[in-house]
Amino acid sequence: MSSFPWLTFVTSPGGNTLTYHEPPLSQLDPALRNDCKPSIVTFVGRRSKTVLLNQMLGDTVTVPVHRDVFLWSSPRLRTLGGCAPLLVIDCGVQNSKVQPLNPALSDPTRAQTSWTVPKISNFNAALCGRVFSPFSNVLCCFVNDLGGPKAVSRWLADLSAVPRSSDLPLVPRVLLIVETTSDTFDETVAAHRFVAHVEDAIRSYGKDAEQYTTRPFEGSMEVLGLHSSKSNAHRAQTLKRRLVAMCDMSTRERASTLTQFSCGHFLSLTKQMMACFSNNTNDFQLASATRARGFSTSLLESCLVDFLQQLPSQVWLWHFAAPIIASALLLSSYPPRAHSK
Repeated sequence: MSSFPWLTFVTSPGGNTLTYHEPPLSQLDPALRNDCKPSIVTFVGRRSKTVLLNQMLGDTVTVPVHRDVFLWSSPRLRTLGGCAPLLVIDCGVQNSKVQPLNPALSDPTRAQTSWTVPKISNFNAALCGRVFSPFSNVLCCFVNDLGGPKAVSRWLADLSAVPRSSDLPLVPRVLLIVETTSDTFDETVAAHRFVAHVEDAIRSYGKDAEQYTTRPFEGSMEVLGLHSSKSNAHRAQTLKRRLVAMCDMSTRERASTLTQFSCGHFLSLTKQMMACFSNNTNDFQLASATRARGFSTSLLESCLVDFLQQLPSQVWLWHFAAPIIASALLLSSYPPRAHSK
């Protein structure tokens, strides 16, 4: 299991730098092949997040308390009846004034790409909103780690203002993990209260509130109350059950809208999103990014052979195969932005 981060964020008086380190997926979980479609979740927090994540992953890894972004998975983390791997984006990036690079986190054997990123008041929320959210089924915020209910509400308000890709308007479900000592803690009431806090935070921005989503997260936010008297193992198991249930619902929604991503797509597209993010541009288009070279015939012959070999008999050639192939060639030859016209 690799103990090196996926992303490192360095702040200095001379500028901020975001560095992408190629992740060795096979070391995370043998099931994480390039073509598999994991259920992706994003964790945002510090020490409480780390304690529970260590419990969920088991003995396969030791998660450190950190200020970077790691990818974690384990054969113990599965969704959809134990079939789909669960891939955790562990975001510990904070908005500290000066955050120098820790040389111990650098792995010279892994390819790296660095970008100079603009100074943003809430870089953590911007990174989650621009890069992680489009792929995440669930966004988990550890309330105590982030400074309590009001601080988390401001963080979510900033997240709601982050521009999203116009052709991928998906937002993840939000799970707020709250430490409580009350035996009568009402999660539904708490969720409504958090939504109201986020709306209050948006209104407090005054004229700048126009760029924020009106009533953000309504209907997609849940609160999980973890009793502080319970053991870490019990609390981690409670979190895992809720997380898997939410992931399963989100996965079904993504499957119905054809917006599931393989590991290969996830890594390639997030890297392109980071490059766009560093240029401070909001014009990332998923359709263009997934077909950067446009129409190509380089694999046409092998794809045709593979497709035709799947047919049960020659009878399928004219009423099934020919229309499919013709449609594919026609759609691939359309000029840019001609779809749906």
